[in-house]
Amino acid sequence: MRIETPDDIIDRRYHRAIGSKTGLINSVYLSLPNRQDPETYLSIPETAELERLVGTEDRLNLGLSGKGTDLDKTVMSAIGETIERYCLCWPDARDQMVEATYEEIQDRGEVVDWEYLNVFGEEFREQQLDPVSKDTELLWTTGTNLLTGEDVYVPSEYVWIRVQSLDNLPWHFLGSSSGCAAGGSLRSALLGSIYEAVERDAFMRTWCRQSSPEQISLDGYPEVREVKEDLMENEYLDVDLFEFDSDIDIPTVGVAFTNQRDERPKFIMGGSAALDPTTTMIEAMNEAAQGWPYSNYMATEYDVEEIDAEDAVDNFDVNILYYGLPENYDEVSFLMEGEPTAMADRDYPDPTGWSEQEELDYCLDQLEDAGCTPIAFDMTTPDAREVGISVTRVFIPELVFLSPPAALPTEHPEFDGETLTDKPHPYP
Repeated sequence: MRIETPDDIIDRRYHRAIGSKTGLINSVYLSLPNRQDPETYLSIPETAELERLVGTEDRLNLGLSGKGTDLDKTVMSAIGETIERYCLCWPDARDQMVEATYEEIQDRGEVVDWEYLNVFGEEFREQQLDPVSKDTELLWTTGTNLLTGEDVYVPSEYVWIRVQSLDNLPWHFLGSSSGCAAGGSLRSALLGSIYEAVERDAFMRTWCRQSSPEQISLDGYPEVREVKEDLMENEYLDVDLFEFDSDIDIPTVGVAFTNQRDERPKFIMGGSAALDPTTTMIEAMNEAAQGWPYSNYMATEYDVEEIDAEDAVDNFDVNILYYGLPENYDEVSFLMEGEPTAMADRDYPDPTGWSEQEELDYCLDQLEDAGCTPIAFDMTTPDAREVGISVTRVFIPELVFLSPPAALPTEHPEFDGETLTDKPHPYP
């Protein structure tokens, strides 16, 4: 199903974002669930020629899609993700950045501690990245410490996609879209950025340590149980919810879909974080469910039988396909083997009736209590702002970001002295 006109589907203020004449998105392809799939929609946006818009000759692989349990939500999700990634393609001009070594930038102001920047092992760096040290000339930009309001210098490679002023820059660091979000307001986007950073940190801790997370009992959550049993599970498909390991007092949930038949896809997972546990669990199921039709689609693009874990260095399609093969299920089964836990017994606040500012204040308090430094960047381009969408990145160096599948940040201070897995992660 192809959607070319937004009438009666999305809020009128977002109409300028979609359409073949002036829209950033020309149309949206909608994948309807098969009878034995989770009952969620997957949408794939067909964009304008973004490479030409941002001035790059390289193909932009932004991994765009949308998801939801109804048509409106999945189309809006696709629009939001497209605009989010588009805004990451507009780095500041070179003369607006500071070129300096780490030692030199310290003389200018606050800067992220070095050990939170150089988080990859030497073997991986030698194979995949360029050399870097405190004496290396780097490009720096400033974000805002949300706890103090002070400017903090962060390497530009961690902030934007490598186009325009960052094109042809040496690969000192691996960037990520972790901590990026779009929203109908700046506060909404900041909340989305923080929740995503918290969620992905919690997953990375769980995966790198290969620790079995606690399995969530749905007693006390009838709405979650209804969605799970009526929309997600079926006679062939099991759904497990578990609580990721996290130091932040915000509900953080992972979900695994397991195919009881010996066929592909055998396994798909996803996750979410939000202040309300019910919202978190339902959104985590939607995130995981999105991967089911996407995995089937990607299987047509690859020779699935030839896929190997080593192929998943920086490819978020290959890792999904690899762990979707039945013969590789044992490598992820530990995620479903933890002890049961009752989230209903946790002392989370009820955010019903809270304003976005109250919710943001609570999240910032939790980050401060955990010793974190949330550094925010307003990534919103003028055209995105005209549509009514804000885009932010919140870089939290103390949290482990979601790296490319085989590029595990094993030297992050969080893992100091620990023995970690070297298996590529299965996160989409």
